[in-house]
Amino acid sequence: MKVGTDSVTLGAWVKYESPKEILDIGTGTGIIALMMAQQYPSSHITAIEIDPLATEQAIENVKGTAWNNRIDILNISFQDFASNIDKKFDIIVTNPPYFIDSLKNPDTRKKIARHTDSLTYHELINNSSKLLSEKGELFMIIPATSLSIIEEEALYAGLNKSKLCSLQASSGKQVKRSLVSFNKNRKEQVIESNLCIDSEEYKNLTNDFYIK
Repeated sequence: MKVGTDSVTLGAWVKYESPKEILDIGTGTGIIALMMAQQYPSSHITAIEIDPLATEQAIENVKGTAWNNRIDILNISFQDFASNIDKKFDIIVTNPPYFIDSLKNPDTRKKIARHTDSLTYHELINNSSKLLSEKGELFMIIPATSLSIIEEEALYAGLNKSKLCSLQASSGKQVKRSLVSFNKNRKEQVIESNLCIDSEEYKNLTNDFYIK
């Protein structure tokens, strides 16, 4: 599984003051978990992944870093994880499966990673709501076309949209991704913004995570 722009953008976009416990759902290569560890030096990160081979890769990637003692990689589905833990998380971050009704990839591993068959938006939002601390925040990146579905699921789960960022490849291009966060505080006003991948703003946002 390659390191994609979606994961890097989401990991850089997550902002929270002094989180203690962080959950990364569907960690893949471990990139977002590692970004959380770099950005929040006092935090402990739990990263879960349903694919055994991806889990092995994430474990190997984490092992070679200075943050390996603060990151736990678990090979487990989010449904099973949520059913067997009573811990609460200040940050829950996920780049979830996003294809709902499209043609399935014949590669089983890629199908699981990309399609909501293995983790529906309903399961994702409801279980995240249960695992969030009282002041916790759920951060995710999704196709812009799925935003209304996610917002509806969040509403029924008792979560309030707090931030929304429309992501474009460049100015004037179609918005294909939405960065969105939810929490349990209904008094907050939604903070909306736009971000272009080819902009200086994007370079500044992700600068700490790139060597070049």
